Amino acid sequence: MRADESLAPDRVVASNATLDTLKNPEPATNSTDGTPRSTPAAGVPASRLGWAVHLGILLLIVGSNFVVRSLLDRAGTNVKSFLETNYPNALAEVYAQPWWAYFLPMKALTGAWQTTSLLLVHALEHVLSSPAEVFYFTNAVLVVTCYCLSWNVFRSKVFTVTFTLCFAWSTFNHHVYVISGSVALPLIVSYLLCFLFCQFKLMQPGCNYRVWAPAGLLSLVVYALAYESWLDCVAWMWLAYPVLIVLAYRAADYQRVKVAAAIVAVTTVAVLGYVVVKTQLGFGQQPGSESDVVMNYGLQHAVIALEDVIANWFTLVFIAITTYSPPILFNGSISSWRYGTEELIALQHGYHEQRAYLVGYSHLFLWRFYAGFAVAALLYGLWRTLGAAWREVSTTNVANSLFLLMTLMPGATHMLVKYRPMHSAPFLGYHSYFGIVGVTLLISYAMMWIHTNGRHRWLAWAVIVGVWVNVGYCALSRPSMLSHMAVESAFAPYPDAWKNLKELHRR
Repeated sequence: MRADESLAPDRVVASNATLDTLKNPEPATNSTDGTPRSTPAAGVPASRLGWAVHLGILLLIVGSNFVVRSLLDRAGTNVKSFLETNYPNALAEVYAQPWWAYFLPMKALTGAWQTTSLLLVHALEHVLSSPAEVFYFTNAVLVVTCYCLSWNVFRSKVFTVTFTLCFAWSTFNHHVYVISGSVALPLIVSYLLCFLFCQFKLMQPGCNYRVWAPAGLLSLVVYALAYESWLDCVAWMWLAYPVLIVLAYRAADYQRVKVAAAIVAVTTVAVLGYVVVKTQLGFGQQPGSESDVVMNYGLQHAVIALEDVIANWFTLVFIAITTYSPPILFNGSISSWRYGTEELIALQHGYHEQRAYLVGYSHLFLWRFYAGFAVAALLYGLWRTLGAAWREVSTTNVANSLFLLMTLMPGATHMLVKYRPMHSAPFLGYHSYFGIVGVTLLISYAMMWIHTNGRHRWLAWAVIVGVWVNVGYCALSRPSMLSHMAVESAFAPYPDAWKNLKELHRR
């Protein structure tokens, strides 16, 4: 087994050793010669890949992303300028603002506070030749970010390639072909990854705080100025860090306790300032708006607010966990996707014709049965991994706990928005981007674990390659299912990658 593919062993007794979490995997032992090895997360570089190999792999993945987006998704004809399309009359007011006003919520844009996302994308549209080129660029930024940061943390080819391929080929942002504002989503995910990476560096023993404390603050500011759903990450931190702090305290690792507490405290102060400014200058949460929050129901209708949150939670979690699932595997009603609602109703041959439309609704909401089962399984998995981490701190237990928690908290801000018709089907991936990052981390970590611990190397590689093939297959097959869901929810259809591939083959 190669040194650059090593993983830490799974057991470290908390009372006898420094806390070795995901942020500090412990040394591993080679199964063949007994040579101690460790990952860079433990502070010891394990890489033996040359820069040329890295560059070659990265260029291949970036190129494959461009092929998928340009040829199969046909982004060139589907991506439009969001601000020019949706706010043509407001741009003159936006351009007339003083420079400092670009860092605050903008009344002209209905209170949007998206300096490093929508405004940056609009600026890039004046640099590059078209909105589609900006989209290709933001996708390339995400791919490079995924590759570089994941390699720096794990030094695993399997983890890095899996993680990067998932985002290079993923369909989680397909709504961009209907609402072009999510051209900025690859940048937002990149900011999230940088923010998490800075936290990883700060939690390392021997961290250079003069470098990583300012870097962490900068990543926090850039992320916060991109999209209000940066609060999704904060909600996760408020649950994840107490767990890490308790584990570190039990291990007598008081330095990490202090650092973790400082990270949460600084982030919380930033949240308080953000909320004050947003509520004073933002206008997006007004009654009747798209992001009208459940608190606007008032105490008299508190039950409605609770049920909306529950429905939103199941929806967003299911969106996250089906991101890399082929459409034939419990994504929703295969019958509705294959035959269409009208044919399903026609096949009832006039029975109870006045209420036959309920047949269509039954198929539209069929995915909720699968969502209930999946969420229950995830909750059980989180309970087991947290219990295992409490008994014996290990890289795998803590990593799985953190990633499962991310998956189960896919979009705290969107959960607080009133239930909207668009959530009748699980197709709006950008609402669950934080949970999708968690799912992708889970998958990538699982592949790294299988590669390192599998007894049969050929079988391990068969599983890994199978996952890569599945991600590619989903890039082709899922757009059709997502398009069907979008149309059922009164949106325009998405481009069909599989159909476009067949047309290319006929030429």
